[in-house]
Amino acid sequence: MKKTFLLLGLVAVLFSSCRKEPVAAFDYYLTQHQTWQDGVGYITDYVTVSTYNYSSNAYDYEWEFISPNSHGLLLFSYEKNPIFTCTETGDYSLRLNVYNRKGDMSTAVKEFHIDIDTENPVDPDPPVDPTLPPTASFNFSSSNGSYAPSTISCTNTSTNATHYKWTLTKPDYTSTTSTNKNPSFNCTQSGSYTLQLIAYNANNQSDVYTRNFTLTSPTSFTITWLRLENIPMLDGNNASWDTGTFTGADPDIFFTLTESGGTTVLYQSGVKDNTAESDFPVTWTPVNQTLTFGNNYVVKFWDHDDLTLDGNDLMASCSLPSSQLTPGSTSFTWNNNNIGVRFVIGLSWQ
Repeated sequence: MKKTFLLLGLVAVLFSSCRKEPVAAFDYYLTQHQTWQDGVGYITDYVTVSTYNYSSNAYDYEWEFISPNSHGLLLFSYEKNPIFTCTETGDYSLRLNVYNRKGDMSTAVKEFHIDIDTENPVDPDPPVDPTLPPTASFNFSSSNGSYAPSTISCTNTSTNATHYKWTLTKPDYTSTTSTNKNPSFNCTQSGSYTLQLIAYNANNQSDVYTRNFTLTSPTSFTITWLRLENIPMLDGNNASWDTGTFTGADPDIFFTLTESGGTTVLYQSGVKDNTAESDFPVTWTPVNQTLTFGNNYVVKFWDHDDLTLDGNDLMASCSLPSSQLTPGSTSFTWNNNNIGVRFVIGLSWQ
């Protein structure tokens, strides 16, 4: 009796599996095939339609590729994933009939337009099989290395995924999200970040990938060189620098660096003798003066006249708050059109 029940159960399972209803599902991908024609350029000879069959509970397949302009059936195939060729502009219809072992049928149809004479707008990536589980993965790069602020640019390397959710958790535990495939995030805080990607396939199956990184705020920076690109060549009275004994001579320019509000000179450059407008830009290198990040400084340009420096020798005074500098950057341009001064400093960070 037990053997009889076992046999009946096995027959019922086999019968049930054969009776599963088939479900037709597919996608397609267009590929243009072009040749070069002198005097015309690249022309499209034909377009291939690659099929991606995602049907379930299917045993047999029938593909019907309907041509444009009422020509009727163009091609027919029993393959699981056939490739069709188009040489004519028009509206096409692609039909898939699938059958289970009992002969039950399911049908799926897709319609699209192909223009042989022009480039067809196609997805650069082949369709993703919705039945395959996704795998989430990504790479990222920082615009300022390990320093904040920085822009984090993500490159999505997930597979079998159709949509995404990114979450960036910041050092203060607030978060920013994105559903773009390859997003960018602005990171202004120093500290530890967590970047998470959830990748979903068309059936909403998901996979998670997480990476951590740290951005720091530097404690000091070094001015490695300074390039003066523009400065007024007349004093406040519209007279030439080097007055008195040196009337009419071009200025002998040097610069000093002090803390804002302070009188102690932290750095004094060498002198660029007889600097005419045609000599610009002029560069002092190396400078190699290390300063505290977060403090404010003043860069002053002087005309050296071999006498005691006073206000009459000051060509320009330029406030330099270090908060204007971007940690990790290799240079900074100071520009004030109102006073006609522009200079560039080279930077390194500690």
